Amino acid sequence: MPQISLKETRLYIVDGSGSPNTIEVTVGEGNITWSETRELEYTLNRGKISSADGGTVREGDDQAVSVNFDLRWDEFKTDTSGITPIDAIKGTADAVTAGWISVDPDVCTPYAVDLQLQRDIGSCFTTGGGTNRYERYLFSAFRWESNDPDVDAGQISFSGTCQVTRVKVDRSSDDTIPFATPPTSD
Repeated sequence: MPQISLKETRLYIVDGSGSPNTIEVTVGEGNITWSETRELEYTLNRGKISSADGGTVREGDDQAVSVNFDLRWDEFKTDTSGITPIDAIKGTADAVTAGWISVDPDVCTPYAVDLQLQRDIGSCFTTGGGTNRYERYLFSAFRWESNDPDVDAGQISFSGTCQVTRVKVDRSSDDTIPFATPPTSD
């Protein structure tokens, strides 16, 4: 399971409205872990697994990405007055009243938000002749399953799943709000 130090990272919590509601959380410390799994089905031929002996393998059902994060924020900025990161992730009545909308257009599914981490990785990574200063991780359609906050420590802790099979990772030299044109996920 990949683990990233979140010190001095920005976490963006974004809803599904046309010009999205966004909370930018400046992280003091913490970490995030996720698990990407795939199901493989093997069919034996007369007890043999090898493809040379007629055995086959195929991908099974999709598996959702599971995500766990614990972070202590230094500050957060929001374009929606009175909404905290916890309100935005959980889709509380306050968030809904303030206009937060699930990123999943199906109103019969549980509320979800997109989470995007943006880390300043310096100018040491280059591709195609350009310098990529920022590394971004997109956790699409995150639905929380458990929340264990520590208000005294200013810490939030969530576990949940994303409605994708892989976390989208990209690098960019652009420091604009990442969700102005969100990267696509598979």
